[in-house]
Amino acid sequence: MGAKLLLGGKRHELGMTFYEPTVISDVNDKMLISRNKISGPVTALLRFKTEEEALYIANDTNEGLAAYIFTKNLQRSWCVYEVLDYGLLGVNEGLIPTVMAPVSGFKYNGLGQEGFK
Repeated sequence: MGAKLLLGGKRHELGMTFYEPTVISDVNDKMLISRNKISGPVTALLRFKTEEEALYIANDTNEGLAAYIFTKNLQRSWCVYEVLDYGLLGVNEGLIPTVMAPVSGFKYNGLGQEGFK
């Protein structure tokens, strides 16, 4: 079975350089969209049964700039942070970069950067 387009998926009415926010469901960890960095307003939804499976899927990529988690348990977010191979972690927010924090990732997103791991 393939993924399903839930929202967007085409160029925005503003012109050729704009893309509609897009949500794709029923994505699995074998699909390229779950493994490659998407430079645009696109999100892929993957199902998982355990936290360990979710963390494996999240780390099974060559990219490692930023990850985002949403939780009611902030203590748990620290445990997740320790396992994720990402330079930045957003907890309960969608915008994490700030001028006061260096932007450096892991894996292909960290090559040549301060703090490369």
